[in-house]
Amino acid sequence: MASKMHGVKKCSSSVEVLSVLRDFRRTKKFCDITLKCGERNFYAHCCILAAVSPFYLAMFRSGMSEVNCEFKTVDLAFLSVSPSAVSVALDYIYGEVIEINLENVFELLVIADYMLLNELKNDVSNYLCECLSVEKPDLCFETRRVAELYGCKGLYEATNSFINAMFYRLSHTSAFLELSVAELESFLESDDLSTNERERFEIISKWAANSRESREMELGRLLNEYIRRRTLSPRECRQMFDRYELLPNLFILDMFEERFFRPDNVPINKMHRWGRQGQEVILVFDNDKPQAYIPGLIPWHPIMPMPETHGTIQSCDVKQFGVCYWRDNRPDNKFNRLAILPFPKLLENCRTNAENGSKFWCSCIS
Repeated sequence: MASKMHGVKKCSSSVEVLSVLRDFRRTKKFCDITLKCGERNFYAHCCILAAVSPFYLAMFRSGMSEVNCEFKTVDLAFLSVSPSAVSVALDYIYGEVIEINLENVFELLVIADYMLLNELKNDVSNYLCECLSVEKPDLCFETRRVAELYGCKGLYEATNSFINAMFYRLSHTSAFLELSVAELESFLESDDLSTNERERFEIISKWAANSRESREMELGRLLNEYIRRRTLSPRECRQMFDRYELLPNLFILDMFEERFFRPDNVPINKMHRWGRQGQEVILVFDNDKPQAYIPGLIPWHPIMPMPETHGTIQSCDVKQFGVCYWRDNRPDNKFNRLAILPFPKLLENCRTNAENGSKFWCSCIS
């Protein structure tokens, strides 16, 4: 007869292991590694670091002389982070709830990238996405830089989309004027940049005027490569140069020949890129519960009941273009981009149409 198996429940003390290890770290009991940052030393346990961080697991397995000693020391000076950020990261590793804020967020990203803490990296990225705002232009551009540097693809795409949508408004800030020529070009060459030709001309002129000695030599090339001159008139361009006190060189003067431009009395042609003035409105409908959202300006908020024929939306501050999203009554409630629709600058009545059985409406004011 086979022996009878008897199951035993797990040790009740095992759920308290992390709590006990946190106490051990605070009291420096059984610690076998020191992380040195500036004038502070942080004591930890190799087994915990190896269990959470793939980087430390690989380092302890490597057989390096500095990690084969009984008590290990790792100097984090090369990370250029503050001791307070290291302390927060260790709290995270030991299972504590941490606070991510604008003072430590970029340093935590550096540490997460170094220790290969993907979960912390995602938490930091989510926090930075929530902080994107036209009221924080420095944060927007810096977030894009660090997202690219540390390979945060989702954060980079989200930040890039936000900046492209709000670029004209962000161009009025000092943070924009500090962009390098490579950064400026990376935006100008994007098809998603929500600016028209006149706005592009203004943006390039303003950027060049901020540092004439080093940037005026780039002015002609940028205007030549990123402006569709046939959509502008020479008068508009000269006015812009006068506004920013720019002196066109011979190359730029050649560009200003009348044959390259649209005559003042000729309407804008089809080559014109319609800008959204750096703003867009997203409207989502679920029968009688429509909501509106303006990125960086107004959070999701309910609007008036869905009209049968037409109505008005007073809360959407959008110029020239609105972006309309629609949602049907499917159980998955997925969002579907419907169209980018042109509007005049004056307030229009909401319009309802049928698209695959679902209604959509949109409006804008100047």
